[in-house]
Amino acid sequence: MTMRALEVALRFKKNDVILFAAGYPYEQKTALLFKRVLEKVVKRGILFLTAASNEDDADGMEELLLPCSLANGIQGVLCIAATTASDPFVLRRNSSKLASIGAPGTDVCLPTPKRDGDEWVYREREGSSAAAAAVAGIVALMKSFKNFKPRDIERILLNCTEGRVRTENGAEMLYGVLRPDLAVTQAIAEAR
Repeated sequence: MTMRALEVALRFKKNDVILFAAGYPYEQKTALLFKRVLEKVVKRGILFLTAASNEDDADGMEELLLPCSLANGIQGVLCIAATTASDPFVLRRNSSKLASIGAPGTDVCLPTPKRDGDEWVYREREGSSAAAAAVAGIVALMKSFKNFKPRDIERILLNCTEGRVRTENGAEMLYGVLRPDLAVTQAIAEAR
């Protein structure tokens, strides 16, 4: 069902970014299907964002969440790990070794499909899905300045990170925290 939904998303003419805020346990057959679809997505000029694992105890095959575990091997695909809003350099959960960048994923307010009279009802959420959604919003803003290719957006985002993300215990990851202000400033500069 997921692959079919992604194939349908490819039919839309004006897709700039696909946010896939979910993950599946690693299986070779599923990984091959995801890889094929992700390569199609990027070839069409669409950036693909996905969420890292929200588990604390994954340190093995559990870490290989699909499609996040494929992100570092396909240009134009990024996996987002949630960090805490109070300290953006600290991961919300410990198992995010395969992510591409970190972004705050706590204290996030999201609209629900419910209404209270004329007003939408909001609720607080947290996790890598919320962090990935925030990054998708930043990407949409960046693409409003210029129709950047996925590799250009990826380059800008990766170059606009700061420091190294770490676990609560101090284990350092290989990626930094996204600085949205720098990413948007860089996109504006490159659009001129």
